[in-house]
Amino acid sequence: MKILEAISRFRAGGYDERLGFTVYDTLRYRDALAPVVEEEVRTFINRLAGQVEPDEAVEIVSSGVEPLRDLLGAMHTRMLLAELRRHLDGGGA
Repeated sequence: MKILEAISRFRAGGYDERLGFTVYDTLRYRDALAPVVEEEVRTFINRLAGQVEPDEAVEIVSSGVEPLRDLLGAMHTRMLLAELRRHLDGGGA
């Protein structure tokens, strides 16, 4: 549901099919995130294996959801704006 809500907000902001933006653009993010998530799970399992009970592990992951969303959003925004500036200043191809 959150994904559909986000797509709807993109549409409201002008990211529409008339300009070539489709729901298939979400695949770029899914494909980019897949290896990050795989590595995250491997790291999590390696660090917590034998250290905490499964219920505690679930609680740790749950408590990190919002901070991780904020971290990724902030990093993405910073990188996106820097790349856009680079292109606008003539540094992009």
